[in-house]
Amino acid sequence: MLTDPQILRLNPWWMASRWEADDVHLRRLEASPVQLATPQVEEMDLGVPAIHILRGPRQAGKSTDLKLLARRALRTRLEPRQVVYLSLVNDHPKMSVDGHRKMQVGLLA
Repeated sequence: MLTDPQILRLNPWWMASRWEADDVHLRRLEASPVQLATPQVEEMDLGVPAIHILRGPRQAGKSTDLKLLARRALRTRLEPRQVVYLSLVNDHPKMSVDGHRKMQVGLLA
């Protein structure tokens, strides 16, 4: 279960307006020599309240995509507390899907 301090750490835009400069995923992306477009981030309709779940293999860019989505949402219309990022780890083998036990969840209100 996530604690309040963990949730605050996962959502730095709640406390700091310049969170992007300190975000490890976005810094790593900026330093990458190749930056491919991510349609799931660029084409997602932010005008409709939704819960967005990304799942996939480790190191595929799920966290980075959700941070890009959070940045886009904050730049367009949402208040910081309306954007919630959670990183969930499922340690129960029967609850895994296709062997994946980690899931990133982005909530946009």
